[in-house]
Amino acid sequence: MNLEKIAIVDTHTHLFPTRGVGKRVLEKIKKTYGVPYYCTGSPEELTETMKKAGVTYAVVMNQAAANKEAMNWLVSGNFFVCAYARKHPELLPAIGLDKGMKRNPLEEINHKLKWGVQAVKLHPVAQEFYVNDRTMFPIYQKCEKVNLPIIFHCGKMMIEGLPGYAHPELFSDVLKSFPKLRVVLAHLGGGFWKEVIKLADTFPETVYFDTAIALSGASIPSFLSLTDTQAVEMIRKIGVQRVMFGSDFPWINPKNDIERIKKLHLTDNEKRMILSENAKKFFGIQ
Repeated sequence: MNLEKIAIVDTHTHLFPTRGVGKRVLEKIKKTYGVPYYCTGSPEELTETMKKAGVTYAVVMNQAAANKEAMNWLVSGNFFVCAYARKHPELLPAIGLDKGMKRNPLEEINHKLKWGVQAVKLHPVAQEFYVNDRTMFPIYQKCEKVNLPIIFHCGKMMIEGLPGYAHPELFSDVLKSFPKLRVVLAHLGGGFWKEVIKLADTFPETVYFDTAIALSGASIPSFLSLTDTQAVEMIRKIGVQRVMFGSDFPWINPKNDIERIKKLHLTDNEKRMILSENAKKFFGIQ
């Protein structure tokens, strides 16, 4: 099988309207969490990066955070990713939601459904809420009702010692309460490998995973990344049909991650599923 001819889908990218906006946000995150970045996440940089990496489709996210500037930008940022993706069919928009945003989150979902939103992105650590916080349940219920998947940050951040807002064990309450809610847990669980395998076994139908950071070709803390042997073992324990490639652009250059996945001791069919087919099926890409 020729892996060079598949339509690679990057299910985890972040998009900013300009290089200036992107740099301001990324520098603040770098200062807070010590996370370096590959580029500023502008539309021009994303297009160029996708072309060089051989990526055909990308999920582009807007994301909330627990600060006034981010909250003020949230609704506008959601509109930006949806409006930009409408003109670029290779992009699938994912909006951020928060209880403290200017528009009611449920109304925001209704509004952005008209603009072609494909997913919701929630980052419990950056937004400072526990995944199983009951005040978030109306958002989960709404997403389940309209069949809108939620992409959750899952696990640790680049530095340890932060509250366990996104610990995999907390997702059980949510998945039991909303059995038809489609969920993507980012970063393959973000360092909580055993707990994620248990969660995957318990909820085999609705939970998917992306590889962002966990299978990175970049230099990152060892507690967030897997060795090649560990990666193959974990992917197969979770179920290769539930794992989707994600890079975490603009922090990560997807080209390096794709090259690493292609070199793993997986079959060509398994690599095709991770890089392309699983995401196409999950997001309904034709």
